[in-house]
Amino acid sequence: MINKITSFISELRLQYSCFKLQINIIFAFLHDLNLHLRNFVRPAFFSILSSVFEGLTFALLMPLMQGLFQGNFTSFRSALQKRISFVPWNTFFPDNFRFFIFLLSIVAVAVVLKNTFSYLAFVGTSLNVRKFCNALRKRIYERYLSFGKLFFDKTNPGALQQVLIGQTSLIAGELTQFQSIFTTIFNGIIYLIIMFYISIKLTLGIFLLFPLLYFSLKALIHHIRHGSQEYAKYYTNLGRKISNALQCVPLIKACSSEQKEKEWFDYSSDRVQEYEYAIDAKRSLITPLQETIMLLSILLVLAIVSSFIFSGKTSFKATNIIIFFLVLRRAMNAFGAFNQIQTSLSAISGSIGQVRSVLDDHGKYFIKDGSKLFTGHQQNIVFENVSFQYPSDEKRKIVLENIDLTVGKGEMLAVVGGSGSGKSTLISLLMRFYDPTSGRILLDGTDIREYTLESLHEHMALVSQETYLFNAPLRVNLAYGLKVQPSTDEMMHALQQARLENFIKTLPQGLETEIGDRGVNLSGGERQRLAIARALLRKSEILILDEATSALDSTTESMIQSSLQELIIGRTSIVVAHRLSTIRHANLIIVLEQGKIVEQGNVDQLLQQKGKFFEYWEKQRFF
Repeated sequence: MINKITSFISELRLQYSCFKLQINIIFAFLHDLNLHLRNFVRPAFFSILSSVFEGLTFALLMPLMQGLFQGNFTSFRSALQKRISFVPWNTFFPDNFRFFIFLLSIVAVAVVLKNTFSYLAFVGTSLNVRKFCNALRKRIYERYLSFGKLFFDKTNPGALQQVLIGQTSLIAGELTQFQSIFTTIFNGIIYLIIMFYISIKLTLGIFLLFPLLYFSLKALIHHIRHGSQEYAKYYTNLGRKISNALQCVPLIKACSSEQKEKEWFDYSSDRVQEYEYAIDAKRSLITPLQETIMLLSILLVLAIVSSFIFSGKTSFKATNIIIFFLVLRRAMNAFGAFNQIQTSLSAISGSIGQVRSVLDDHGKYFIKDGSKLFTGHQQNIVFENVSFQYPSDEKRKIVLENIDLTVGKGEMLAVVGGSGSGKSTLISLLMRFYDPTSGRILLDGTDIREYTLESLHEHMALVSQETYLFNAPLRVNLAYGLKVQPSTDEMMHALQQARLENFIKTLPQGLETEIGDRGVNLSGGERQRLAIARALLRKSEILILDEATSALDSTTESMIQSSLQELIIGRTSIVVAHRLSTIRHANLIIVLEQGKIVEQGNVDQLLQQKGKFFEYWEKQRFF
C-alpha cells in the first residue's frame, strides 16, 4: 500500500513537472513576444473579485436555506449583530420576511458582480491571447524574411505557410482555454475553503477519488499529445502537397496526372481527418469521465453521510449537506478545467514544436549584416580565391572552386557555362544571397560582408531568368524596392526602353492593371521585359543579368538589345549568358565548368583558342 502511494506521488510530481514545462513554454513565448505576466494582472484581479463574490454567494446560501426551512432568521440576525454591531439589524429588518428579502438581494447582487468580473477577466485574458498570437504571426513572418536564401531553396513554401497561418490559428484556438485559468484557480480555493468549513471529513473523503481521476486522464492526455504531433506533421505535409500541386498545374495537365494527384491529396487529407477525429474523440471523453467520477463522489458522500445519520453519530444539517453538494459540483468542474488546460496544451504540442523550430536558429543559413554603408561603386569588383559549397550537402560537392577575377568599373563581365557549372551561384555570392565558403569578394577594396545588405543592394539591379512578380498592379511591380516613388513619366520612359510602351497602351487600366499571381496575365517575354524596366528604374551602378533574355523570342531579343546596351553604358555589368550573341561586347568572358574557370578572355581571344567557348559558339551559329 505504501509503495502504491509513493508511486502515485512520484507520478503526480512527474505530471506536475510536465505541466509546468508546458506552461513555461507558453510563458517563454509570451516573454519573447513582449507579452509579460504583468499583462495578466488586471484579468487576475477581476478573477479574484469574481471568486470572492462566488464564495459570498455560497456563504449566504447556507443561512438563507437554513432560515427558510426553519421559518425564522433570528439566530443568523443575532450573529450578524454581534459581528457588525454598528448596524441596527433589528431596526432595519424587524421581521423575518424583510430579512429574507435582504439576503436574497445580497445574493442577487453577488451573482451579478461575480458574472460581471468573470466577464471582464475573460475579455482581458482573451485580448492578451489574441495579442500573443498576432505577435507570434508577426515574429514568424519576420523570421522568414531574415532567413538566408539557402533555407528557402530547401524548404517548401506550402509548409511555411501552414506554420504561419494554420498552426498559429490552431494555437490561438486552444489558448482560449487559458481564459478561465485565473477564475478556475481562485474559485477552486474558495470551494475548498467552503467544503472544509462544512465538513473536513467529507472533504478528505472526496480527495480519495482524485487518484482515480488523475490516472484515468493521464492516459488520455498522453494519447492526445502523441496524436497532436502526428497531426501537425500530416497537416504540414498537406500544405506542402497543395503548394507543389498548384505551382505545377501545367506539368500535371501535360502528364494527365490529375487522378494520381487527387489520390495523393486524398491520402494526406484523410490522414489529417483521422488525427483530427482521434484527438476530438479522446478530448470528448474527458467531460463524461469527469462527470462519472463526480457522480461517484456524490454517491460516496451520500453513503458516508447516511452511515453517520443512521448510526446517530452526526449532527449534519440538511442545508449544509445540500450546499456541500453544490460546492462539490463546482469544485469538480474547476478541477476539470485544469484537465482541459492540460489537454489543450497537449493538443497544441505538435504545433508549438513546429513554431519553435522556426524560432530557433538551426538550419536557417542567416546572412550576417555588415555595418559599413556602401555609398556607390568607384573602382572594381574582385573575386579573390572564392570557393563555395552548400553547408548541408552530405557529399560536400564544391559548386565553385578558387575563382579569381577582376571587373573594373564600367566594364562588362560575361559568364558562360553549361547547366550546373556554377553561373547562378556566382551571381548569388555577389548579391550576398550566400557567403563564400572560403575566399572573399571585394567591392572597391572592401569585403562585401562588411557592407550593410540594404546599402549594397541599393546599388545593384538584378534581372534573373525567373521573373518575380507580385499579384498587384503594374505600377506596384515596377516601383517595388525603390525608396523614392518614380513618376508616371519615369515609368513610361523605362517601359519604352524595355519595348513595353505599346503593350501598356493597349491595357484599359494602363499602369493600374492587375497582372495576376506571378504575372500570369503576361506572356513570358512581357514578364522579362517588365523586370528589365524595373532594373532601369533602379539606376544602379552595378547591373546583374542572369540570362535576362532567355524568355524572349529572337525578334523581341533583337528589339531590346539596343536598350540593354544603353542600360549597360556607364555601369559595371555581370551577364550570365545563354545566347552568346548578347555578349559580343563584353570586356571579359569567363567559361565555367564544374565550378572552375577553364577559359577567360574577350570574344576574339576565346574563339582563337578553339576551346569550350568555341564549341558553344559553333553550336549557336545557326540560331
